Amino acid sequence: MYAPAIEHGLLYNQEQRLWYIGPMFRHERPQKGRYRQFHQLAAKFFGLQGPDIDAELIMLTARWWRALGISEHVTLELNSIGSLEARANYRECAGGIP
Repeated sequence: MYAPAIEHGLLYNQEQRLWYIGPMFRHERPQKGRYRQFHQLAAKFFGLQGPDIDAELIMLTARWWRALGISEHVTLELNSIGSLEARANYRECAGGIP
């Protein structure tokens, strides 16, 4: 996704919402020299930041799940590693444990 976006000048000083869907291939050791095919659907936001963008992505994902008919069978789990300042404070409180 990044190479075509850069090649066509879509990321220069712009806000962009891009998505893609299609077959991908992953190299796996157990099948020496063979690739495993899978399908991937993804959305990328460039030049945008803030919690409203996170909310938009969560809502988009929920719409995709409904459209695919899987919303009753999947669970959304969220996590945050915090800001740089929050992580530094955490490490300090944890006695230097990373």
